[in-house]
Amino acid sequence: MMNLLAHRVTGNPDGPPLFLLNGGLMTMAAWEKIAAPLEDAFRIVRCDFRGQLFSPGVPEPRLEPHAEDLVALLDALEIERIHAAGTSFGALVALRLAALHPERVASVIAITATEKVTPELWAASARVRDACLEAVAGGDGGRVYDLVIPATYSPEYLEANAATLALYRRQVGLLPAAWYAGLAPIIGVLEGLDLTPYLPLIQAPTRHKQPAIQFVNQLFKRIVIRRVLALVFPRHPSQSSKRSAMNRAGGRVHRTRGARLPRGEDAASFLRSGGWAFCLALRLDRRSMPVSASRDR
Repeated sequence: MMNLLAHRVTGNPDGPPLFLLNGGLMTMAAWEKIAAPLEDAFRIVRCDFRGQLFSPGVPEPRLEPHAEDLVALLDALEIERIHAAGTSFGALVALRLAALHPERVASVIAITATEKVTPELWAASARVRDACLEAVAGGDGGRVYDLVIPATYSPEYLEANAATLALYRRQVGLLPAAWYAGLAPIIGVLEGLDLTPYLPLIQAPTRHKQPAIQFVNQLFKRIVIRRVLALVFPRHPSQSSKRSAMNRAGGRVHRTRGARLPRGEDAASFLRSGGWAFCLALRLDRRSMPVSASRDR
């Protein structure tokens, strides 16, 4: 039997379950500043996907096994239905989970996601995957960070925080080879990815919003009263097709205006999952984040 994903459960045991699903380069600790204000109202579940830091292994380069890992975790925790909030890779898994098991998903928040990976997006992602494979073979893992950061922050931010970012680069370079081995197939999921055939299987209306990160907490608070809420942040060339695909899913698409992310090149919309959250994870002391295969008591 496959081991459960490493996970942490906090918050209100009687509240509605809210799963916070990592971007590809994240670990569950990165959600701490988002999760903490929500714990009075929600039963918060965080996990590392298979191949991430606390759930080591080399996953298949497909979304479906990751969705089934979540179902196994739901069953183990005796949770029937969840609100699934995911960023980037986690958003893609949440959408696939909602299509495969609509009875287990009450709502979805898909942050910094796209329903279809363009050749340009895949080309940028493939360079990061290849850097992961080079790190597994003994190369400099910091190259992964080098490829992510310019697409995450503005030139002004990079210049003003050069010393701090150099420290984070060294920390990334010290991550074990197993981390890079797991990350490579997670990124590989993006090759040729097209979720548009599955969107009609998600049994709920959708909401499309383009806010900055500061709007996320407000939106999380709406989960209880919104049946399904899908947030898609990137400035993506397929924006019109995204709206039509979501309409075909049987829902309404509402656009609201919000502040932009510091930099929004399409080529790294997947990797922007890391931007704020991955670097936040590096700043957190993991010793303060107990991790187990069962609920924290």
